[in-house]
Amino acid sequence: MTTRTGMRLLAQLYTAFLLGALFLPMGTAPVAFNGLDKLVHVVLYGILASLWLIAWGRDQRLRVLRLTFLVAVATEVIQLFLPWRSFDWFDMVANLMGVLLAIRIIGRPAVLASTSGTDDHKANSAKAAT
Repeated sequence: MTTRTGMRLLAQLYTAFLLGALFLPMGTAPVAFNGLDKLVHVVLYGILASLWLIAWGRDQRLRVLRLTFLVAVATEVIQLFLPWRSFDWFDMVANLMGVLLAIRIIGRPAVLASTSGTDDHKANSAKAAT
């Protein structure tokens, strides 16, 4: 099994776990948890986007963005129809923020790798050194 295949499997398993966990009946959250749950949403969806970015590659940022946005919005909308769950706009925003943060941090191209071998970079480094 290649590393990329293993990452795809891990991303698929995490996606299934996340979907399952988000549709389970939940008890009443303590008041202190109500603000913290948005951070949990950011982290959960950040992990989701990160895993898919690693599995598919950074050049697939748009594909990852589409998939994870769809999951982030759909999971919240589906909760409208589950009597034991509740829809929350702020949860959806937190989901989307996690996706965007992961794509911005994990999905950005490596700037040094793209310029380190160019003649312009070497010339600019030589000028800076003198």
